[in-house]
Amino acid sequence: MKRIYGLIRKLGATSKYKGYFFVAEAVKISMRHQYKPMHITKDIYPCLATKYKSTPTNIEHDIRTLINV
Repeated sequence: MKRIYGLIRKLGATSKYKGYFFVAEAVKISMRHQYKPMHITKDIYPCLATKYKSTPTNIEHDIRTLINV
């Protein structure tokens, strides 16, 4: 996980945004299922929402905020 955080930091993101942790977890999930086609809105966002007790819409918003910053 440290390696993923390092890569995200190299892109200019900081951990002060919630989306930072969501992106890291999304990368981890996609790496686990790299040979299976995955849809971000149907597979990853709901999985993250369940884990972090949120909604897929909030997860998407937080990730988009991180990307825009």
